[in-house]
Amino acid sequence: MARTERYKLWHPQAHFFAQPRLDLSDVPGLTDRERYIDNTSWVDEYIGPTRSRLAITFHDPSDIALDQSALKSAGYGTMVCALLTDSDQGNQLVRLVHAVRATPWGSEMRSRFIFPPGAPDFIGPPMLDHCWTEMTHLASFLPRLFARVTANGPHGRIAARGA
Repeated sequence: MARTERYKLWHPQAHFFAQPRLDLSDVPGLTDRERYIDNTSWVDEYIGPTRSRLAITFHDPSDIALDQSALKSAGYGTMVCALLTDSDQGNQLVRLVHAVRATPWGSEMRSRFIFPPGAPDFIGPPMLDHCWTEMTHLASFLPRLFARVTANGPHGRIAARGA
């Protein structure tokens, strides 16, 4: 599946384009984390009413002084950290942190958006709404997909029954 098509799955109404700086999706032996840490994705999407051309650069949580051992002891298994900049001007727009931990009913993600000094007040609410819409949309189908894939063996092979 093409990068843009996969990105549109997250937010079909707002996402239009996605391209990684380095496409590491087919490099054997890499972990998922190794495929995106220190990589940049260029995306075109709506944040509120504004169509934006963004560069999302992913980095290791330790780069912003997040203690991996403390996070692990608190139950967090995945931390996605990124800096979003305007692709055209290079201005920093927001730093984001998505913290995911296992729960008895699946998982929980807590997101933080850290805006630079002087960021306009109007940018926060559309960013939060965009994230909420993405995660709500993903939650509408990912649990079923996960159950379907994991029910078909340890390698995620989906049986031929209508897949």
